[in-house]
Amino acid sequence: MPTAPANSVRPSIRIAYITKLALPSTDAATVQIVQTASALARAGARLELFFPLSPGATNGSESALRDQLRRQYQTECGFELRPLVNGSSLSYPFRAGRAAARDFRTDLIHTRDVPNLLLGLASGRRVSFESYRTPDGRTRVVQSLIRRAFDNPRFLGQVTHSRYAMERYLAAGYPAEKLRTIYNGFDPAAFAVDRTPEAARCALGLPERVTVGYAGRLAAFKRVDLLLDAAEAVPELSWVFTGATDPRDARELVERGGELPNVRFLGYRAGEELALAHQAADILVIPPSADPLERFGTTVLPLKLFQYLAAGRPLVVGDVADTAELLRDGETCLRVPPDDLPSFIRGVRALAGDPGRRARMGAAARALAQGLTWDARAAAFLTFLSERLAVG
Repeated sequence: MPTAPANSVRPSIRIAYITKLALPSTDAATVQIVQTASALARAGARLELFFPLSPGATNGSESALRDQLRRQYQTECGFELRPLVNGSSLSYPFRAGRAAARDFRTDLIHTRDVPNLLLGLASGRRVSFESYRTPDGRTRVVQSLIRRAFDNPRFLGQVTHSRYAMERYLAAGYPAEKLRTIYNGFDPAAFAVDRTPEAARCALGLPERVTVGYAGRLAAFKRVDLLLDAAEAVPELSWVFTGATDPRDARELVERGGELPNVRFLGYRAGEELALAHQAADILVIPPSADPLERFGTTVLPLKLFQYLAAGRPLVVGDVADTAELLRDGETCLRVPPDDLPSFIRGVRALAGDPGRRARMGAAARALAQGLTWDARAAAFLTFLSERLAVG
């Protein structure tokens, strides 16, 4: 991950971060946004977060809303809150963009949303952009709009969440100086207590046997169905799923899993509670399918990966391009052919029967995680912004 000497970073960079995603939410993208904003604030940036309020947001004071966000995201939220209420979700980017554009205290607008990227540039402000997607993961119209943004002198640059995505941009002819790969991260405080799988299972009231863990969105396009197929085929192991069970796209999966005696759903968890769920597993898994990356284009180096590594557990994953840039087969994980359920099952069973190998791979995973914190991400982010602001 890119690094730079601390004295090369402008600690007083003023950022208006605009998101179209309503807060608070169980959406993993909002976790990434709030954790990034918190880390940037800790690093010295003066950050204002513009966001729509979710239906579940408190109707109380700003301090009450801040407390709610702290509980939801398990971080201090040391940035300025700029919630926008009223109006439709379609009008939100325009209202947020206007509000940020009027705020001349900021050096730049930052966003993950294409409408806010374009509105920020149209308002005459300097803008940085962030995306996990590859250029070909968008429609041709959106690709054209993003390419025009890159040509705008006020466009500072784009952060990608993986080298995989960055290389696709470079291959498509986007300028290298306006691109930087900066990985997501994890919060070390959530993993401050190092628990054995047995101790974590006891704390959660889970049965004492070898356990396979998954955390994330419970949805068909994430191919969680493959994990339920494996759970049904491997009844001697426990399979624990952590993620919100109430969304519509989770219901069918939860109903099916509820019929399997070796499957448990823990619901949505964050911070130390999520770390505890990871620690309760002997093996952590990502659905071994190429679909999320290659078919749907919605998952590139998923956020769960960084938390998995921090838990110090071995992984079993599909052999797809994005995770390959961090995970080495036989060191921190077993990589199996994507969409090959028998190979996935063999890999899980091989680790389940070899506690010594699990311990070695888990230690290597924890060591890899040490440089992949949210604070490390913020330092690299501010270095990139400082470099780009200095250019013009």
